[in-house]
Amino acid sequence: SLNNVGTTYYALGEHQQALEYKLQALEIRKTVLPENHPDLAKSLNSVGSTYEALGDHQRAAEYQRLASVRVRGTANSGDRIYIFQSF
Repeated sequence: SLNNVGTTYYALGEHQQALEYKLQALEIRKTVLPENHPDLAKSLNSVGSTYEALGDHQRAAEYQRLASVRVRGTANSGDRIYIFQSF
């Protein structure tokens, strides 16, 4: 998936390239998943982490806040634990 490609670039230290793929994955997930789906929250958090790695702490905080809002709306507590551990 696009997110996995982004994760690979992130691991290679290519954070700008990672961000491009993670943003594409996020846009697709926004169109196909309900707004409180745990995978959408995971994508938002992943984008936030990538902005943090790029030094854009303001945008990182925005995406991570959006992820935390989505987490509160999820039904599965296991997903909430996983997502919060990634913060």
